[in-house]
Amino acid sequence: MDNRLSKYRGDNYFRYWNLLKNANFGFSIQKTAIINYLKIKFGYISQEVGNKSTYPAIVQMYSLRRCNLRCSFCDLGHSGPPSDWEKYELTPAKFKEILSLDILKKALVICFTGGEPLLNKDMPEIIKMAKANKYIVGMITNGLLLGERLEEIKDIGISDIQLSVYENTKEKLQKILPDVSKYFPLNASYVLPKSQLAGGKKDNFRELIDTIKTCMTGGCASFKFNICQPNGSASDLSETIFENEPMYNEFVEVCKNALPDVNFVGYNTRRKKIPSRKFTVHLPYPILYNSSYRNCSQPWTLFPISTNGDCSLCCGCFLGNIFDEPNILNNEKAKAIRRCIIDHSLPLEKECEICIFRNGAYSSSF
Repeated sequence: MDNRLSKYRGDNYFRYWNLLKNANFGFSIQKTAIINYLKIKFGYISQEVGNKSTYPAIVQMYSLRRCNLRCSFCDLGHSGPPSDWEKYELTPAKFKEILSLDILKKALVICFTGGEPLLNKDMPEIIKMAKANKYIVGMITNGLLLGERLEEIKDIGISDIQLSVYENTKEKLQKILPDVSKYFPLNASYVLPKSQLAGGKKDNFRELIDTIKTCMTGGCASFKFNICQPNGSASDLSETIFENEPMYNEFVEVCKNALPDVNFVGYNTRRKKIPSRKFTVHLPYPILYNSSYRNCSQPWTLFPISTNGDCSLCCGCFLGNIFDEPNILNNEKAKAIRRCIIDHSLPLEKECEICIFRNGAYSSSF
């Protein structure tokens, strides 16, 4: 493993450190955002968000409803772009309107996603706007356009890129990642469907391990597997990995044996308390049918919003339009979900019953 490929290598401790450096050690972000984030981390939370409690720390900005891939587990990939896709295209004027929302005023991070955000021609200008308003900027992308848009985006202040990797994109990414990783911290993620475990078992999961190696040698700092959890119109759970799945347990052991120089954290691993600069692979916990697991912080940490104002509490709970109802993040559904996570004596809301984030997975290093 060539550690010269990326200066960003390391586990979450170093990922935090890189974000802090990119934020000029707090001097280039709002102090109220830092205080708000710390309050969330130390558990100062309630059934509501906003003035009487904490504000969401991370804005997940859906900047368009188009993509250059068609993934079966994704709502957009399953149905394709909507006929009215143009109203979901983020422009500088629309972004200015979103930035004026009260719920954003103590956010620490704005993470641009989609669809594929790099299909949006205005993305460089929009990112500059976010930086000018003292936010840390992240992006979730499949990476296919990173090479051709590199000159536009390499110096505009992106602090972290979450690279969504797939088998049919691995070959192209292998060619462009060494150049791209010179300018950005790259942290790869991979949606792991159950069928791929079944298909990969016969050759000791060679393709999956090769995918990890591609990201490692390409200069990524880490690699995170995500349990396949379809939502929206793509609601088939046959690809979801649930507890006591022997193939997943076998896969975890094969990974650890095949990659002895990698730092593994998460499911069936012994997490080292000492920070490690090694390339890190995060193994998620399978979905558990156990109501005692209520570790999710997303209803307080995350604010997913689309260009037209449609917003969610998390990826599995659409709420409505914030421009029609400014206090929508505190409607009865949102408060009920927060209550059931705080109070373990309450039954789980249906949106939480098979959610991966309740069981030790995470959507962000935050």
